[in-house]
Amino acid sequence: MAAMWRPPGGPVPVPDAGVDWFTHRRFFSDLFAVAVPETVHDLTGGQAFDLLRSLADVRAADPDQPADLVVAQARVPDPSLMDEGGLMIVAQSPPGADSPHVELSNGLTVFAGGDQSWLLSDAVVRWSAGYALTAADDERDYLRGRVHDLEDAIKGQEQRIELLEEQLLAARDEVARLLPLEVSPKAQVNALRRSIPVSIRKRMPRKRQPSATADQSQARSRIADDLRILKGRRLRGLLADYDEAWAGRPVQDYIETGIRRGAAINAKHLDVITPAPAQLPPELQWGDATLHGPDGVVKTAGVAELVSVVSPRLLSIDVWDTLVVRDRPADAAKLATARRMVLQPGAKLEDVFEAMAVRVGVEAQLAADDPMQEYELTDVLRVTAAELGVADEVVAQLVAAEIADEVALSRARDDIAALDHPHRVIASDFYMREDDLADVVRGVAPSFAEVPVYVSVQRRASKRLGGALLDLIRRDFGVTPQDHLHIGDNVHSDVDVQVAAGGHAIHVQRVDRFPGPGEFGRDDLPSCTAQLRSLLDGHDAENPSDDPHRTAGRHAAPVAVALVARGLEEAYRSGADRIHYVSREGLFLAQVHEIVEPILRPPGVPAVVPIHLALSRRATFGASLQAPYRFSLQRMWSMYARQSVTAMLVSIGVDPLDFDEQIAAAGLVADEVLTDARRDPRVEAFLADPQVEEKLSAHVATARDALRRYVESRTTIGTPFIVCDIGWRGTIQDNLVRALGIRSSVGVYLGLFPFLNAQPPNSRKIGVAFDGSIGEEFEYADPPAVLERPWTPDVPSTIGFETVDGTVMPVSEKESGHVSPGIAAFQSGTLEVADIVATWMSGFGLTTQVLRPEIAAWTKDLWCSPTHGLADIWFDSDHDDSFGALNSTTFGKVVPGPDWLDGDLATLVGEGMRASGWPEGYRAWAPVDSLVALARMR
Repeated sequence: MAAMWRPPGGPVPVPDAGVDWFTHRRFFSDLFAVAVPETVHDLTGGQAFDLLRSLADVRAADPDQPADLVVAQARVPDPSLMDEGGLMIVAQSPPGADSPHVELSNGLTVFAGGDQSWLLSDAVVRWSAGYALTAADDERDYLRGRVHDLEDAIKGQEQRIELLEEQLLAARDEVARLLPLEVSPKAQVNALRRSIPVSIRKRMPRKRQPSATADQSQARSRIADDLRILKGRRLRGLLADYDEAWAGRPVQDYIETGIRRGAAINAKHLDVITPAPAQLPPELQWGDATLHGPDGVVKTAGVAELVSVVSPRLLSIDVWDTLVVRDRPADAAKLATARRMVLQPGAKLEDVFEAMAVRVGVEAQLAADDPMQEYELTDVLRVTAAELGVADEVVAQLVAAEIADEVALSRARDDIAALDHPHRVIASDFYMREDDLADVVRGVAPSFAEVPVYVSVQRRASKRLGGALLDLIRRDFGVTPQDHLHIGDNVHSDVDVQVAAGGHAIHVQRVDRFPGPGEFGRDDLPSCTAQLRSLLDGHDAENPSDDPHRTAGRHAAPVAVALVARGLEEAYRSGADRIHYVSREGLFLAQVHEIVEPILRPPGVPAVVPIHLALSRRATFGASLQAPYRFSLQRMWSMYARQSVTAMLVSIGVDPLDFDEQIAAAGLVADEVLTDARRDPRVEAFLADPQVEEKLSAHVATARDALRRYVESRTTIGTPFIVCDIGWRGTIQDNLVRALGIRSSVGVYLGLFPFLNAQPPNSRKIGVAFDGSIGEEFEYADPPAVLERPWTPDVPSTIGFETVDGTVMPVSEKESGHVSPGIAAFQSGTLEVADIVATWMSGFGLTTQVLRPEIAAWTKDLWCSPTHGLADIWFDSDHDDSFGALNSTTFGKVVPGPDWLDGDLATLVGEGMRASGWPEGYRAWAPVDSLVALARMR
């Protein structure tokens, strides 16, 4: 309606008495677009009701009940006929009506109930001018008026946007007043809360802050318990148990170096602080089976013993949950195929469970259309693919992939597979053709490779419908029911119909590790995750390592694979053929990509290649700036308002020495750390200096050209341009979009903190584990670099680009400080098991969208319940990355040492926890963990 408001063109016209209600069709059509009444009192002799019925499904009201809409010709009806929330419209109404009303420009008069009182406003009168009944009221003039209305609406929107931009800048100004927000997510929450205007904040309902999650509460409880154990303890007293002979060094050497490493002081201490070796998952227990005959239950015992009791001439065996047991839910096969479908370019659905529901519906329809209630896998997938918008050419590959999955993610039940009989046969009610099911049996149970396979869909006979499939097998082998023994897990299809025919049946119990057929849903994801952890534990048990960093990398592998998988899903759906991994972490993530992409790639979709771009925030920021630079620099100042002019210029990529005169002229000192650079009038004067602007403009142009040439030498700037990085705000993506004019970009990040700057248009950012900008929990990811550190190879960071022999090359710089030697082992551990995680995702049919709650839990676990190896890497490194140059932030990393000998350990450890900003990690750090273990031993 807002698009049609415009001032009336003149006095309100009075329509002729002969004007009928259909003349007002356009008016009612647009009015009904706002609200359609259910009941109508028509006092016009049916003329208005016919019009209203043609516009919407309305009905005549009960004469004794009030209606939503009352229409009359010339007399104002009794107000009681109108519902409290309804309205009344009268043509040619007499003057002097008592009830609140408004005369519209088209001659109609509106009386409104309480809920519709907005119809009495001046705005509605202006809106109705588009329907004035004048001689010039033809379609052309009407449309011309609509154009004017739209122009006015656009102008009003532009004014509103300008006002909102001013409010946004004011809010960002308030946020920027706080110290480095990117360093502390907890500070971001407070900053964003304080940035809300007071006038709005006062009207907001006061809500209690959410309590700590179960994970955080458990971690805090463990820490509190440890501090109680340490209270009153002195390190000197704990070292009374030091075994010099066992350690092979005097206690003084241990005090100087051993404490820092968390080394053991005696054999018992070593046993306590050494992690228990991983155990292989327990073997599945099949349990006893039950023999049934025509006369009832005969015996309960092992399968082989029961077969010998019957000594049949013919032995038939069911497949699923009898000879073959899946290592996933039964319906995961369907979900895995659904995943391959939804990742096809142009697929109509993205949610795998919704796609699987489409398939289940197709199966039900095909079964209903078939007298035998049978349907074949190829037919199901062909119809499902058509409904989901997937090309028919892919169907054969989808069938093959589902069959291959069943082989790869199943095992033989060994007591059944060991049965040896001269006349064995497979009997299954299933939707695969016999050759396909034979491939599954052959791949899982090689001892049955030559056994004939009978399948209901191909034989047009089933076990469940009267045992016809078993009758067919007996005829083919020339045996009577009395000489036939069948083994299966289904009470009806495998036992009842066989016994009813006069034969014997062995009922084996299904192993209930996963939901049964038709039961698999979103609520079962924890059982799927438990299977993944079991697979990883099994790998640890078969490949033991005494390196805690490698073990930590294996533990964190699902998070790295999930991040890469999310980028791949975006690429598969959009048809992109590459993902750009930026920053130093990108070197590691690109390696993960190389391993998992062939496993995660759906059939019929081209491969997606990883492209590593040696970029950093510092190397791209200068190229992304635009004059006037005071406004462009807000993107850095919103995160780092406290900085020196030297830090600002180096972050842009220029030499501060080239600006000595201008810095002095503005009254600045180059290395003076300004409390708030964006509000300092000297900085404003410095940036307004024409010489400064000229130098910066020249640098920006050069940097932009170099960045473009470098990127184009490594990749093609296509649409969408997909970027993948660990997080946390996607600054490099923003810089690339602004510097290179990328029309459409997608950034995939493990986590996103709330944005402090306006986002570029046509740029989308995805938080795989959390997105703080939409209110999801993110505060636990503090310090953020806890995970960046082990994902960052020990290589120099890119600070800019230079041309060498006509080729643009990155210019790198090694940061000061040392990094943990455990990083390489951590990354090796992740790469070692990445294929296990990817195979699990593909085989279980899980996309990152479905897995998001689990991914969030895994990620949170890294901060709230860190492994020793992860904590050691963080506390063994002393460089913390930041936006650009000279903005390094300091997290306390207090190392236990000789000065702790006579202090209260609870006080010392507590202070170290507070200084670290990561108490859970400080507690897990080897030196601290060693001290807690010593205290518990005494």
